[in-house]
Order: sequence, then C-alpha cells, then structure tokens
Amino acid sequence: MKKVFKSKGFWGIIVLLLITSITLLSVTGKKSHPENLQMAAMKKELINTEKIFDKEMEGDEGKHLSLDSLPLVNINDQAHFSFPADRYLVVRFSEINCETCVESIFSVLDASKAIDSNRVIVLADFRSEAYLRTFVRLNTIRFPIFKYPATNSFLHADALGYPYLFVADKDGLAHDFFLPVKEDRERTIAYLDRIKPLFNAQK
Repeated sequence: MKKVFKSKGFWGIIVLLLITSITLLSVTGKKSHPENLQMAAMKKELINTEKIFDKEMEGDEGKHLSLDSLPLVNINDQAHFSFPADRYLVVRFSEINCETCVESIFSVLDASKAIDSNRVIVLADFRSEAYLRTFVRLNTIRFPIFKYPATNSFLHADALGYPYLFVADKDGLAHDFFLPVKEDRERTIAYLDRIKPLFNAQK
C-alpha cells in the first residue's frame, strides 16, 4: 500500500509540473504573440519600402548632378570645396525625414570608417539654416554640406521621404543608391564595405 501511495504521489507531482509548465508556456506565448506579429509587420513594411526604393532607384542610376554648381553651406568653416577626388559617398537627407534615421546614418559612418571622411559629402534639403546648424552640432557632422532643395531635385528617390546614400563621380554621375534602415545597422555597414573598393581605387 505504501508503495502504491508513493507511486501515485510521484505521478501526481509529475502531472502538476506538466500542467504548470503548459500554463506558463501558454501565458508566455500569449504575451509574445503580439510582439511577434509586430516584428513580422515591421519586417514586411521594411521589405516593401526597400522594393519601392529599389524601383525608384533604377530610374536614378546614371543621372548626372552638377556638383560644382551646388551651393556650399558654410557651417563647418568651409567657404569653398573643389571636389578633388574621383568620387564621393553622398548622404542625402531632408529636415522632414525621420531625424533618428538620419542620425543613424552618420553614426554608422563614424563607427564603420569604411569610407574616408574626406570622401563624404552631404546634400541637405532644409528651410531653416538654424535647424541645420543645430542638427550638425549635436551630431558632430564634419562633412561638407550642400544645399539641394527637393523642389529642384530630379532624383525620384527624394519623393519617398527617406534619407539615403549614393555614390557620385567627380563629373556628377550618380550610382549605387542605397536605403539605410536604422534598425539594421549591419546592412548599412555591408553596403559601405561593398562600395569601399570604389574609393580605394581612386587615383
């Protein structure tokens, strides 16, 4: 009888543990389920945005910007810039873009060091120079900044409302467009590593 009682007690404990484990898993699953759905929705939205950008980008590849005609914004004590290199990485952003998205680009550029800082220029669309000066100071941006209003732009990528990157040759040929995503810094670093040989090959 004692053995039977002990056996029943043992299996009773096992059953209770199983019930408790299933209950905990069920509760945990319910809590994480909305988060999983949110992450899945976010990834889907990012993929769709990238596809749209890639489509617009196809129309911008090979266009020419007249770099020498762009007005330099004298914020970093630079009154003149002569474009001595063969090509430049261009950071394109507007004051109406997601501010943290723009900040993320400069943060990755600073951390990566893949592209030399004297090979990076900024094309900014802004109405308030005071805002731009504050933004530049807070983010310690040392690159030459040129004013390029979206109203004068013929780049289709501008219409999407996101900051982006591309490479411009000395004669203004634009290519290798890229849409950074602040949630995926590694993807931006991979892009910088991919285009790095273009700058290493410069004369």
